[in-house]
Amino acid sequence: MTIKHTFRKYERLYLKKQIDAVFKKGKQMRVFPFFVRFLVTDDSDFIAKVLFVVPKKKFKRAVKRNRIKRLMREAYRLNKHQFYECLQKNDKKVLLSISYFQDKLPDYETIDNSMTEIFSKICASIENESF
Repeated sequence: MTIKHTFRKYERLYLKKQIDAVFKKGKQMRVFPFFVRFLVTDDSDFIAKVLFVVPKKKFKRAVKRNRIKRLMREAYRLNKHQFYECLQKNDKKVLLSISYFQDKLPDYETIDNSMTEIFSKICASIENESF
């Protein structure tokens, strides 16, 4: 499978059943400035589905929330190839929720570094445990 630098509809986590499963049964971790929940599953039709969350409680203006989500999507889109390779090697599928929890607007470098750290921690977790 060739991995393109795109972010399509089939890569997004949008089904209520799957979102509920991630929040109820998924494992969680903190990687500054994100709170991550992930669930290794066979229910998914794609190798990894992701949901980006920015709380309205911390950012009242939709413009700021959308800006942060745009930065998160961009960092995910450019770094997902290493994550997908790990999932393919271990023959796993993942549902993923990434929530931003800091109070101030981030810069792209912080988000990019955190996204690569998230991918490496999830890969390490998948390789260490048998599901």
